[in-house]
Amino acid sequence: MKTIGLACTGGGVKALSSLGVIKALEELNIKISAISGTSIGSCIAVLYAMGYTVKEIEEKLKIYTIEYPKFSVKDKILAPFKFIIWGGGKDPTVITKTIKESAEAKGKKVMSDLDIPVFIPTMDITEKKTVYYTSRPIKNEECYINRPIEEAVKNTCSLPLLYLPNNVYIDGKLHQFLDGGMTHNISTLRMDQFADYVIGVENIYPKETNQKKVNIITGIRNTFQSMRRSAIIWQREIADLIIKVDCGEIDIIGNENDVEKCIKVGYDSAMKILKTQDFQNQILY
Repeated sequence: MKTIGLACTGGGVKALSSLGVIKALEELNIKISAISGTSIGSCIAVLYAMGYTVKEIEEKLKIYTIEYPKFSVKDKILAPFKFIIWGGGKDPTVITKTIKESAEAKGKKVMSDLDIPVFIPTMDITEKKTVYYTSRPIKNEECYINRPIEEAVKNTCSLPLLYLPNNVYIDGKLHQFLDGGMTHNISTLRMDQFADYVIGVENIYPKETNQKKVNIITGIRNTFQSMRRSAIIWQREIADLIIKVDCGEIDIIGNENDVEKCIKVGYDSAMKILKTQDFQNQILY
């Protein structure tokens, strides 16, 4: 059987559909040999590589819907000043704390401690290029291997303008990182170095052609979505299989119930493809 690589999508709560795909693969006894992820997909990737179960990952990432994306009145008042001074409105520390505690519980600290090949793309806006946090070296890419796991996740979860760029000193030089989903929302690139057969998870986003209210938040979100959709075209072409998941009108922030819905939709979408004879033939020969 071919070795399988899974590229988990980014996209807030919708991205938890990747957990449903993992659940389907496990039920069919299809082993994941390498995994990648952007934004919340990176959380899934590193937690899975630490050995956490789908259910455990779900419970850990529900915190995203409770604390991480919520803007208090104080946040909203200070947002314009933070945009000007620091380049973003909020610091995504909740996710960092969750990942760090989870890693410590498994005796992990840096990316190279992870048990299988894992890679996380993020945008280094200081160098103006995509770089990878990875547990194994990647040919032809700049990689950070011996850096903290929570640092990698925080970098790729920093949605532009809404959240602060993550400032990191590496070898004495300051780097600023932002969400890797701007260019690699389905991180299939270079996966073929670690797996024979690459599966990507893609969330379908509804077209907002009847949007009546546009403000700075919707403007930022729409710009980001446009960049992400454009990049997805070549990311699809690299994969051997793209599992498309339609979570409907669920928002990228969502709530705890939306988490369960997205996981179920991901599972159902995956099973429709993974149980077919055509797919079985592709991975067997």
